[in-house]
Amino acid sequence: MRHIAFFFRFFIWFSLRNMKKHLGRALTVLLGIALGAAVFTSVRISIHAALDSFTRSMDVIAGSADRVLVQPGGRVPEEWVPKLIQLSVVQKASPVLTTYVRLADKKSEPFLLIGVDPIMDRSFRKWQISELTEEVAESWIELLKRPYTLIIGKSLAEKYACRRGDQLTIEHTRQTAFFNIVGILSTGGLATAEGGMIALTDIATFQEFTKLHGWVDRIDLKLSPKATNRDLEIIQRILPDNFHLGAPSAAKESGRSLIRAYQLNLSILSFASLFVGMFLVYSLVALNAASRRHELAILRASGASPYLLFMVFLAEGALFGVIGWLTALPISTLLVKYLLKGVSQTISILFVKVQADTLSLSPWEVILSFSITVFTSSVSALQPAWEAMQVSPNEALEISHHGMQYKKSPYKLAMVGIGCLFLVVPLSLLPKVLNMPLPGYVAILLLFGGFSLFAPWGLSQMGKALSPTLGRFAGIPAYLAGRYVRDSGTRTAVSVGALITAVALFASLVIMIYSFRSTVELWADQTVSGDLFVTTKMGEINRFRYPIPRAVVDGLEEFKNQVDIVPSRRYFLTYNNFPYEFELLDIDVFLRHGDFVWLKGDPDEIRTLLKQGKGMVISEVFSNRTGLT
Repeated sequence: MRHIAFFFRFFIWFSLRNMKKHLGRALTVLLGIALGAAVFTSVRISIHAALDSFTRSMDVIAGSADRVLVQPGGRVPEEWVPKLIQLSVVQKASPVLTTYVRLADKKSEPFLLIGVDPIMDRSFRKWQISELTEEVAESWIELLKRPYTLIIGKSLAEKYACRRGDQLTIEHTRQTAFFNIVGILSTGGLATAEGGMIALTDIATFQEFTKLHGWVDRIDLKLSPKATNRDLEIIQRILPDNFHLGAPSAAKESGRSLIRAYQLNLSILSFASLFVGMFLVYSLVALNAASRRHELAILRASGASPYLLFMVFLAEGALFGVIGWLTALPISTLLVKYLLKGVSQTISILFVKVQADTLSLSPWEVILSFSITVFTSSVSALQPAWEAMQVSPNEALEISHHGMQYKKSPYKLAMVGIGCLFLVVPLSLLPKVLNMPLPGYVAILLLFGGFSLFAPWGLSQMGKALSPTLGRFAGIPAYLAGRYVRDSGTRTAVSVGALITAVALFASLVIMIYSFRSTVELWADQTVSGDLFVTTKMGEINRFRYPIPRAVVDGLEEFKNQVDIVPSRRYFLTYNNFPYEFELLDIDVFLRHGDFVWLKGDPDEIRTLLKQGKGMVISEVFSNRTGLT
């Protein structure tokens, strides 16, 4: 215990006093670490909030069902509800329909409309009216008595200033209709789904509104406590082949896996901000170690062990990490408000609908952020701490107070850096590990590390080669600058390494955005070459489950002698729990005006087979994720 107390007293006397003396340097490094930690923490918290919101929504919508009956890519006939209830292993069943709708106002946001049987569904999902009066509390019966009535979530009511008795004009793919509000959901249970942006109606009203008479999205089942796998197999055998009896968590896990992949990618990108901060810590600690070399020699001559000096400078780096992380907390509270909205919108557009309304601070995220910040700062101080450890006591006798001058060749570091750079391409081509592109992330880390290790030797050679030329054309100041670059060693290399990292990130983002634009343009020119596109309102958010009405199709067919019509139908399916889109279209007409970007196979042969209906084509992403070729 005495040794620990002595170390802290010595650290305060030796390091903190020096930081106070050079406060500007220390504050600059702390600001860099704080900004990096704030970006990393804010990104992690934002995605965690979106993931938590999605999970909570899926859980409350799934309710307490044991199994769910669905038809992949379609709907289930309502007649299966009484058939399933007759089975001894099934205790209760509840049909469910869901879709996204919006108010007729063009500026309104979509919200989730849920259609259930209020009586059959009570044992599956918990929800109640917010008002406590007996008359209002029983207003859910109005859903059964009166068509086109709604009970809406509290967030939806607050957003559009609605209350009980108001009338809403709701717009859907199939039609627009007036609905009367008969109640507001209390905050809890089903009301927490979609951040409260939901509305509940009777299933008969839902079917009439969406023109899905006799059909439901799914049937939730509660099984007998004594149900066995054999009983489930018996149920599956009496079902049609295109029906699937699965766990209610299947859709949730599929969506969570997509969000987690996005979380990993953003975490790696945000970690780069901490990586740049490492150079700042290294630069300051190395400067302190170099400028106080004579003091270190005196300490060594006085009996201080090399390990004491090593731990002092290592603790200096760790201290920057701790204070930088604490400084990052208020910055994170400002950043996360803006990031949450952007992250939620991106996830909703690319993967699944997310309505993140609240932030949930996970202890794991706090510990992870703190640990990574302190770890990166400590690692940054390793090399300067090691250099301080090598100081000889004999240097205390040097009159110049600059220490014994010796040079360590950066050649070995350069060779290690070149080795890292050579490993980048092979690693980037390796397949994913644990369903994550870990080799690619390691390749990025080696790319940064390789250039950083190569920088001292490269700068030395550059300064040696360019000094005479600079002196000849730009005079003595340029010559001295070239010599400084040659002799400065790792001090200049730190700045160059930080600049390389920053420029590499910027260039990567520019290339990625430009490549994405080029791909979209190529796709638009070759695949989406049309003059007029007709689709349903809110088709994308509802996963195109509602096809264009027959009357519209018949109207378009009247022009088939004047224009080429390419009908298309899209289904959202899963293959081994991997979600994908299955698209059907008139390939013969499509290939007259467009084409695909082919990666494998003979395009002419493939086109012929497609026109004959003998096979299908898959995307590169689908092939990589499933192993199908």
